[in-house]
Amino acid sequence: MTKKTFIIWLISIIILPATTKASTQISQEISLKAGWNAVFLTIQIQETDLNKIFKNTAIKKVVSFYPRHSSVQFIQDPDSIDWNKDCWLRWVSSDSPDAFLNNLFRLNGNHAYLIYVKKAFTWHIQGQPILETKKWQPESFNLTGFHIAPEAQITFADYFENSKAHIDFNIYKLIRNKWERVANPYKEFIQANSAYWIFCKGGSSYGGPLHVKLPGINNTLEYHLFTEALTIEVSNQSAQELSFSILPVENNQVPLSLKSKDQNYQSTYEPFQSYSSINPLQPGQTEKVCFAVRRKEIHASEVSGLLKISDDLGNQNYITVLAKGLQ
Repeated sequence: MTKKTFIIWLISIIILPATTKASTQISQEISLKAGWNAVFLTIQIQETDLNKIFKNTAIKKVVSFYPRHSSVQFIQDPDSIDWNKDCWLRWVSSDSPDAFLNNLFRLNGNHAYLIYVKKAFTWHIQGQPILETKKWQPESFNLTGFHIAPEAQITFADYFENSKAHIDFNIYKLIRNKWERVANPYKEFIQANSAYWIFCKGGSSYGGPLHVKLPGINNTLEYHLFTEALTIEVSNQSAQELSFSILPVENNQVPLSLKSKDQNYQSTYEPFQSYSSINPLQPGQTEKVCFAVRRKEIHASEVSGLLKISDDLGNQNYITVLAKGLQ
């Protein structure tokens, strides 16, 4: 490798686009009821000014919990929380007399929020999905949500049955401005876009039945100038067998092929349109899926897109794909 080529390669690794492209954005539709709502935001909204985000909506208050070192041992109803205490950040609309006390200045994807509205409405937002790496605070309640399809019918027991840290099903949901414990986790379905207080017994990184591992540290598939193929590892962390599929999301700009080995151990390439697990994954089993980029078909300095990976329980995640062109 020449010095000039090395410099180009190094720049391609370090300088990645900071802006969110349309090809990596999806919509999240959240139904809000009058009063307090516990919401789990699954996307990263590009706009950072909360006054602009909530302009012309019925949203009047947004509260976020950011735990530091102390654990949460009991749950308070939204109307009884002392917002001035550590760990709580708040935004109120500019027409509120105490708006100058706001200390919540942005919304983060894969984070839970308590949202107060005066009347019911549906909040439509767009942003970039981020593959979540779950980090549970041990011996504490955690305010969080789930990456599941809106039409999914997955119970709390289905989701947590293979996680020792959550097997007690100590879970609370927000009903009419009051937190109530989930009475029957074996029958009650998890609601998409909703947040819950969930107790974690001991440390845990459990992220659900469907676990997706990507190469690198950025939770994206990044095809730099000298990267030809990357492998996704999909694992079944449930106690039941699990099937999964991978699909390109509309407007995906990255030309990909499925790379595999034939009976003679020679590499084969098939243009990627969709992928389904060869056989259902057994508990604890992992399947590797290799994607190669067709770089000669890229006619820009960089292209991007999304892959959607989902299982037959209703869990779903999105993977951002970036690829450098030859230009």
